[in-house]
Amino acid sequence: MPLKKVYRTGGKSYLASADFYDIVTNTTYKTFYLADLQTGNDATSYVLTTQTPFSTNGYSVVVNNTVEKNFDATFTIPLIIEGDMTFTVPAKMAGANPMTGVWTLQVYRVRNATEEAVGSKITWTRTDASADYVFSGSVTLPRTSFKKDDILRVELTITSDTAGESVYMFYDPQNRTTVSGIATTRSQASINLPVRIPE
Repeated sequence: MPLKKVYRTGGKSYLASADFYDIVTNTTYKTFYLADLQTGNDATSYVLTTQTPFSTNGYSVVVNNTVEKNFDATFTIPLIIEGDMTFTVPAKMAGANPMTGVWTLQVYRVRNATEEAVGSKITWTRTDASADYVFSGSVTLPRTSFKKDDILRVELTITSDTAGESVYMFYDPQNRTTVSGIATTRSQASINLPVRIPE
C-alpha cells in the first residue's frame, strides 16, 4: 500500500504518494516507467509515467549506428531529488556472433529548455551472442532542486558498431513479451527516483 503524507508549502497542501521507503538510507522513492505514447497524428511522446499504460511501440533498435531517446516528466510542484537512483532497462542483441552493443543512461534537469546533467553517465558494453539482456544499475544523484514546470529527463542511448547487428532497448510498462512484433523475455523499463518534497 502506498505511503501517504500531507506536505505543506507556500500555504498549500499536497498529498504525496511514495512507492516505497528505504529505512536504511531514510529515503523515499517514486517509481517511474519509461514509455512511448501516441500524442497526435503520427506524433509519439517519450515519457516517464507513474502509470502502466501500453507503449505505442515499446522498443528502439539500431543497426551499425547510434540512437538516443529522451524520456521526460514535467513536475507540477517543487521537489528535490537526492540519493541513489536504481534503473532497469531490458536489452537485446541480434545478428552475427560475436557482436558488441553499448547502452548508456544519463539523468538531466531541464529548465527553460536547457539541459543540466545530474549525476554521472552510466555506460554498459556487452560483447556476446544474440540474446536478451538487462541494462540495470544505480546512479548517485546529488541534491538537486526542481521548480514547478522543470523537467526530469532520462536519456537512453544504444549503439551498434557492426553491420548486420541489431541492438535493442525496450520500454513497455505492461511488460509484454512481444512488443510490436519483436520477441523479448521482458520489456518493462523503470527507474526508482529518490525524492523529497520541500516543506
